[in-house]
Amino acid sequence: MKIKKEMMRNHGFYLVLFLVSFLGLCRYAHADDNESERSFARANLLYKENKYAEAIAEYERILNAGFENGSLYYNLANSYFREGELGEAVVDYERAKLFIPNDSDLKVNHDYAKSLLRLDSQDVARKGVFRYIDKAFEGITLNYLTIILALLHTMIFILLILRLSSRGARRFLKPLIVSLSLIFILGCISLKRKIAYIQRCAVVVSKEIESKFEPLESATTYFTLGEGSKVEVIESSGVWRKIRRFDGKAGWVMSEGIQFISS
Repeated sequence: MKIKKEMMRNHGFYLVLFLVSFLGLCRYAHADDNESERSFARANLLYKENKYAEAIAEYERILNAGFENGSLYYNLANSYFREGELGEAVVDYERAKLFIPNDSDLKVNHDYAKSLLRLDSQDVARKGVFRYIDKAFEGITLNYLTIILALLHTMIFILLILRLSSRGARRFLKPLIVSLSLIFILGCISLKRKIAYIQRCAVVVSKEIESKFEPLESATTYFTLGEGSKVEVIESSGVWRKIRRFDGKAGWVMSEGIQFISS
């Protein structure tokens, strides 16, 4: 009996300790959220006062603290745009699209920045059926697509159990299971491509960058890329990145001249 009471006291102690720790973490997270909101408000005020360089520094400070969302990247992009740094603006418009892909203001500003850089037709190459898969899931963020696929997987599993347990429902459930399975497979392909896009896609932030045949300063220049050009990074070697541009041509560039969309 004494042992049992002692165990109950220990359990109570650990439960209280857990609750105190949990509440402390919640309070800490809430404090951080409040601080980031205040910083975001300060940055927005600086932007409205046309103090774009100071606004950029404030937005970047929030990002360095580990907070990010579509509005933050969108406002940061607008600040870079006002400062005339269009390459940096395009990078952050692309990052904002990962969070708010269907935002109309974002689309207008992004398209305008690209038009100034004459980038309307430039994009990372998409081949065959993948272009249609990408288009079908284009407006869904990575997080939402993951949730949708998890729900679809659960639904398919439940329907399969119902089909096995109910002989009369087999005929009606089969086409539904096939349809959901097809959507699930296409969604998985899209998810994989979205992750690859985030990890490998980059934007030229220098005014102009030379692409070489080899990762050497002395190598022959193959082609040049202008500010804001979107490329796919396919290989790395020290400070060099092998990139592929929208028409499929590939070459080596210095890493300092590009920024990955994945921040």
